[in-house]
Amino acid sequence: MCGAMTSAPRITSSTACFVLAGRVHSGEELVAAARIVGDHNDYDVWQRRHADWIKETCEALVLVFGGPGSEDEFRQRASVSPQPDSWQQDLSLQVEHSRSALDLVYSLLEKIESGQGVSSEAQRA
Repeated sequence: MCGAMTSAPRITSSTACFVLAGRVHSGEELVAAARIVGDHNDYDVWQRRHADWIKETCEALVLVFGGPGSEDEFRQRASVSPQPDSWQQDLSLQVEHSRSALDLVYSLLEKIESGQGVSSEAQRA
């Protein structure tokens, strides 16, 4: 069960857990989908899903934490400059960065679930 927020909450901790768990699930699906990318057209579709996942997860982090700190770190981990060598190498690098960003979201979710670093007045749910 989810505990309290890690900073002054904008939403209840249970809602924050639900939101972040959804972003984790989407990220896991994205990483799994990379395994079945077979050509450049598949890669283009995957890239659009990746960009959507980054955008939606950043929005969720702002909703949950109310500021740019977690969002900035997530965006930095998830984003990678395109590699000119091949789409396959680019995909591999993007998956690696996506896993790193996913690890951050896992960590933030665990902090909320454990109530780590939360003052008593910040607890709502």
